[in-house]
Amino acid sequence: MQPDHCKLIAEGDHIRIVALDQKALPHIKVNGVPLSSMEGVVLKPNDRIAIGPGAMFLFKNKSKEAEASMPDPDDDPISFDFAADELANVENK
Repeated sequence: MQPDHCKLIAEGDHIRIVALDQKALPHIKVNGVPLSSMEGVVLKPNDRIAIGPGAMFLFKNKSKEAEASMPDPDDDPISFDFAADELANVENK
């Protein structure tokens, strides 16, 4: 992982995650999929973000819940284990 690995950029009412170095691309994953370009991706609510081997985040945006990448119900919330399994399944394909 790089000291300045990636950043989040506010673009109006959207947030984009972008790598700050070409070498960081394969180490920044959204929903288990590595970034494929320096343009990054616009995040959707409930996207799971992995940065390097040990940092995992759940992106939330209450104002955009209708665009969520997947449901996150109160009775069965997205867990760290779910995100870790998702990442492992994509990497093992």
